[in-house]
Amino acid sequence: MLQLDDSFDPEYMIDVFKYDEEHEVNEKKYNQIRKINFRNSDDEYWSSSNSSDSDEDDDANQEKQQKITDQTETNLVTLDHKTCSIIQSNVDAKECAKKLHNMNLYRRQDWDLCEMIVDICAQQPTYEHFFALVGEHMCLLDKGYRDWFESSFRYQYRHADCQNNVKLRNMTKFFAHLLTRNSIRWNVFEGIQLIEKNLTLSAGVCLKNLFLELFQIFGFTKLKNHLTDPTLTFAFQGFFLRDNIENARFCIKFFTSIGLGRITDELSEFVTSDPIPAASSPRRMSIYDEILQQLYQRRPNDEILQQLYDRRICPYEEDRRNN
Repeated sequence: MLQLDDSFDPEYMIDVFKYDEEHEVNEKKYNQIRKINFRNSDDEYWSSSNSSDSDEDDDANQEKQQKITDQTETNLVTLDHKTCSIIQSNVDAKECAKKLHNMNLYRRQDWDLCEMIVDICAQQPTYEHFFALVGEHMCLLDKGYRDWFESSFRYQYRHADCQNNVKLRNMTKFFAHLLTRNSIRWNVFEGIQLIEKNLTLSAGVCLKNLFLELFQIFGFTKLKNHLTDPTLTFAFQGFFLRDNIENARFCIKFFTSIGLGRITDELSEFVTSDPIPAASSPRRMSIYDEILQQLYQRRPNDEILQQLYDRRICPYEEDRRNN
C-alpha cells in the first residue's frame, strides 16, 4: 500500500536505457533461471517459449519473409476513409491534390484513388467542379495519374449501363473538363464506334452528355477542329464510319439528334455521293410468329389463323423474296 505522504525512492535509473551488447545471451540465461524458479506454476508457458526460442534460433541464420495477402480489403477501406477525409477537409483543389499525392501509395492503389475520385464526383446530387479541378492538379503533379484517369474513363464507359442519369451527367462533366484541359489524352475515344446494334441506351446518353459538355466549353468551331484534326483521326474514326451507308447514316443521325449535325458535313457528302444503297437485311421472325406459322400449317382452314398469318407472316416471306 503506497501512502501519499510517504517518501519513496523514484529509481530514476530504471528509466535510462542501457545498451546490452550480449542481449540474446543474457536473455537466455534469464529464461533458464526463471524456468527453474517457476517450473511448477508455469510449465505450459515455458514449453511453448522453448519451442518458440528454438524456432527463432533456427530462423536466425535463414531470414525468410512471408508475404501476407489481405483478403478482407482492409487497405482499400482505409484508403477510402483517408481519401474522403482529405477531400472533405480541403477547400482548395490544388492543396487537396497535393495531400492525396503525398499519401505515397503503391501503383495499384493509384488506380483505386483515381476511381474513388470519379465515384465520389458521380455520387453527388449535383455536379461539383471541385472534383474535376482535383483531377486536373493530380495529373499535373504526376503523369501517371493521367494513365489511370484514362483507364477510368474507358471503364466507366464500358459499365455505363450500371449508372443512372445523374451519375452519367456528373461523370461526363468530370471527364470533359480533363479533356479540355489536356489532362487526359483524346485517344480515350479510340475503340468507340457509333454502330446502332452495338450502342446501348446508357452508352448513347453518356456520349451525348459528353459531346454537349465539350461543345459548351469549347464552342462549335474548336470542337469540330478537334474532331477533324488529322493527328487525331485514329481516335475519332469510330464516330465517322465510312465502311457502309447504314453506319454512316446512323452517325449523322446521332450528331443531328444532339444538335451537332454540322460536324458530319463531310460524312453527309459521302452518303449522298454513294450511288449504291446498302442492302437491307431481312427481318428476323420472332418466336411468337414462328409458333403462329406452325399452327397455321397444322390448321390452314382456320379463319383467325389465316388473318394473323396474312398480317404477320406474309411480310417476312416478301422480304426474303426481295432479298
